[in-house]
Amino acid sequence: GKLMGYISDVTNAAVLNGVTVILETDTFTTSIDGYYEFNDVIIGQGYLFKAELPGYLNYQGWVDILAGENTRDTQLTPEG
Repeated sequence: GKLMGYISDVTNAAVLNGVTVILETDTFTTSIDGYYEFNDVIIGQGYLFKAELPGYLNYQGWVDILAGENTRDTQLTPEG
């Protein structure tokens, strides 16, 4: 399976560069387009999903992997 998506700012929907996206023990850092992807995730398994960027509140959630491509777009909230 595959998990992919975009990370953006909840206040203005701008995509975020440099977000550390964590899926259990695997990490991916978004580029200027805010995109991330994890390949070879186990179909039928649930994963702890985190997104972290200085200046924003950390995001944490659960994602279940289905057959094929899975999309998880996530918005981060600025601190303060």
